[in-house]
Amino acid sequence: MFRGGGVYTLDEDRSWAESVVVDGGRIVAVGPEAEATSHIGQGTEVIDLAGKMLLPGFQDSHTHPILGASLEPLCRLDQATSQKAVVEAVADCSRRTSEDWILAFGWRSSLFFPEIAPRKEALDAVVSDRPAVLIAKDMHTFWLNSRALEAVGVTRETETPPGGVIVRDPRSGEPTGALRDLALDLVLDVMPRPNLRESLVALHATLREMNRLGYTSLLDARVSEPEMAWAYWLLEAVGLLDMRVSLAILFDPHEGLAQRAAFRELRDDFATDRLQARVVKIFVDGGTAMGASASVPHVGGRPSAAPYIPEAALAEAVTAFDTDGFSLHLHTLGDRATRSALDAIKAARTANPGSEARHVITHLVYPHPQDVARFRSLGVIANISPWWAFRNEWTESFPPTLGPDRERWMYPFASLERSGVLLAAGSDYPFTPLNPFEAIEVGITRRDPDDPSSRPLVEDEALTLETLLAAYTINAAYQLHQEDRTGSIEPGKLADLIVIDRNLFEVPAESISEARVLLTLLEGEVVYRAGSL
Repeated sequence: MFRGGGVYTLDEDRSWAESVVVDGGRIVAVGPEAEATSHIGQGTEVIDLAGKMLLPGFQDSHTHPILGASLEPLCRLDQATSQKAVVEAVADCSRRTSEDWILAFGWRSSLFFPEIAPRKEALDAVVSDRPAVLIAKDMHTFWLNSRALEAVGVTRETETPPGGVIVRDPRSGEPTGALRDLALDLVLDVMPRPNLRESLVALHATLREMNRLGYTSLLDARVSEPEMAWAYWLLEAVGLLDMRVSLAILFDPHEGLAQRAAFRELRDDFATDRLQARVVKIFVDGGTAMGASASVPHVGGRPSAAPYIPEAALAEAVTAFDTDGFSLHLHTLGDRATRSALDAIKAARTANPGSEARHVITHLVYPHPQDVARFRSLGVIANISPWWAFRNEWTESFPPTLGPDRERWMYPFASLERSGVLLAAGSDYPFTPLNPFEAIEVGITRRDPDDPSSRPLVEDEALTLETLLAAYTINAAYQLHQEDRTGSIEPGKLADLIVIDRNLFEVPAESISEARVLLTLLEGEVVYRAGSL
């Protein structure tokens, strides 16, 4: 039994309670403390919250745990603040490892703004004896040295894949060393990967860290191969999957609808108590300002990036997977891409009016104001990553590319909410931090969490604490098709609960990022406990 603190239930009325009783993995009572005491018996653990806060477990509805786990052991470039610092860090990594490939992660593509075009020669100067691949923080740009280009077979004659970019010297046509978006597959098919045991150990460690931060459910938003799904399955088989996991199977635009049968088979294979695979992920445009598909040319008259997949083909794919009973998870940055996604969902709704699919558009950096109201009319969930919504190198790269007049459109979270759109929140780890409290603070303040005095990014689009908590709990549960079992504190629901060291409603917004989880329960079982509780 929990008592003596603030229990924010996230039920339909957003009510508060004095106590909660858990038995057999489920919530059996929520209400006044006097009524709850009747449940106390021999062996009952009574936890005095002493003013702390009890919430439903957080649900990360857009994250990449396996990807994050695989990047963790790589050479880190996160702290490099210049091109020179990146190269020096790679040189240091090269001296410290005898691996056949130098693999590094975390350099900022904004260091090369406005053209994301680092040169292979800079890497050749420090690593010439083996391939070196540097993965940008946004995961949409790779920087290769000459040996890596040779190893993956990228030459002057290499045809650029649809939806990808091989940056070439404008005079010679030779690859400069930078690859973007779908051209990355040329590298991913060749570069070394961790073995199964290493992957399982790293994934388990990442999920434990998520438990520590209060997460009890997640959507892995990019399952690009069956081995990723089997990693979760193996953890569940040996009793180590302390998380409810939904898998978003990545759609390959080159294979198109030939993937339908394989996707249905994956869905059937991964339908267990804690593991589901009934979401299809489609990238509609790229992952950088240059790769965002906009409705007008970029500043300077350069043509905007084309969508990864033509509008007609996108509508056909969304309709087909909707017919198969899948929910779609559509990645968009630019306004043209978002409009294409909405048009595709409209086509699916028209073709399958009785569909129960819960389609999602995620990221929403620059949706056009005229399209905001369409989300509600089409029943589309807006998946947001609140941590992105402050002035930083990422957000500052968009106005100079797409036009400064468009800054007002950036991350229009409040406009979406005012239009009646359901907001679900995700971390987008490893590109952004996992910590939900940091993201919630940014969602409220629209300021840098490390600099509360900084100028906010479109302050009118700030959200309330109530809205953000719902986005991380009951709304995310709805997106993940489990709102009947989780997402709120109500009798009969599974006891996925967290205790926080303070009542978030009683502290300044600027200090929410300092909050800590003291206890995480998954179906009534402790999966994380701090020594102080």
